[in-house]
Amino acid sequence: LAMFWLISSAMLVLSRMVMRSVLRRFRARGRNLREIAVVGTNARARAFVDMVKSMPELGYRFIGYVDDRDDDAPPHDGLEILANYNQFEDFMRSNVLDEIVVFSPLRSQYDKIG
Repeated sequence: LAMFWLISSAMLVLSRMVMRSVLRRFRARGRNLREIAVVGTNARARAFVDMVKSMPELGYRFIGYVDDRDDDAPPHDGLEILANYNQFEDFMRSNVLDEIVVFSPLRSQYDKIG
C-alpha cells in the first residue's frame, strides 16, 4: 500500500510538471490564451498590464481598459480605452472576455470625512 501511494504521488507530480511545461510553451507561442480587460487606469492597473505583457507564459492577452471618459475627450495618455462604465455591458455582450480585472483607487473621497 505504501509503495502504491509513493508511485501514484510521484506520477501525479510528474504529470502536472509536464503539463505545466507544455502549456507554458503553447502560451508563449500565442496559443491557449485568455483575453482580459482591466477596469480602471490608475498606476496599479498599468503596472499589472505591464507585468502581464512582459510574461507571455502566463497566457493572458490584454484587450484594453474600461474607464470613464467623454466621447469627445482625447484618450488617456494613449491607452486603449474599450468603453466607459455605462457602455461596458454592451461591450461585453458583443465581445468575448475570459477575465476582467478591477482596480479601484487606493483611497476614495469618503476616506477624508471629518
